[in-house]
Amino acid sequence: MFDIGWPEMAVVAVIALIIIGPKDLPRILRYAGKWAGKARRMAREFQRNFDDMVRESELDDVKKSVESASSFNPVKDIGNSIDPTGEMKADIESLAKDDDEQAKPEPKQAKPEQAKAKPKQAKAKPKQAKPKAEASETGSPTKSQASG
Repeated sequence: MFDIGWPEMAVVAVIALIIIGPKDLPRILRYAGKWAGKARRMAREFQRNFDDMVRESELDDVKKSVESASSFNPVKDIGNSIDPTGEMKADIESLAKDDDEQAKPEPKQAKPEQAKAKPKQAKAKPKQAKPKAEASETGSPTKSQASG
């Protein structure tokens, strides 16, 4: 960084020894050592914080890539490549709906348990039977006459 080699350090040490004197030199060197230690600690802390920020940004990138990989749905991707507009899916659903409506069974008569609970529904008006005279006038037998 500063490009100070051993010869320059030796010159500084000799000048410090002459100016400061041998009596105060150890105290000054201890003081300079403390300053150097503080500077190293600050540099180390700065480096550690900087590395933490880099790791966090890398972790965010990794997290995003994991989330994108977890949301991968091959069935959906294949479906989009086959039917990108969704027209075929809509047609199939409408055909299935039509088939379901045709296959529905007709509503069943009320069970006896329901008849007790709901007397109004159980009392249905009896259907009036067609007079047999009408069937004989047309000349065609009715269903009851044909089967019996």
